[in-house]
Amino acid sequence: MQSRAHPPVTASKLQISAQGVHATFRPQWRVPMPWVDVCDAGELDDEDAIGFDHAGSSYAICRAEDGEVFCVDGLCPKDGAHLAGGLVEGWFIECPMDDHRFDLRRLTGYIVRQTAGRIEADLPS
Repeated sequence: MQSRAHPPVTASKLQISAQGVHATFRPQWRVPMPWVDVCDAGELDDEDAIGFDHAGSSYAICRAEDGEVFCVDGLCPKDGAHLAGGLVEGWFIECPMDDHRFDLRRLTGYIVRQTAGRIEADLPS
């Protein structure tokens, strides 16, 4: 049952009316995705990148010079080339097609973990 005092709740936000005061609720959590097994940790050298596909999307798993592992969208934002074919130097990956360099820390990234000698990523399904 709907009334003028209580508008319907929508999926994106909730407004509560109490004597003219409005509160907005926006959930700050996200549903964790199932971990995707990407590769053996020993396969990924320092300053190396490996490409893989999952659920119709391409990804690149990269190890920076300090050993930090990144999982990023696998296609170049400029021309759509596979980034895994590019050079990794420091925190940058170079597109093999046009030599553009991208900071791994600024590309769309996904959570990565290393478990039992394997690298896994938290990817959308």
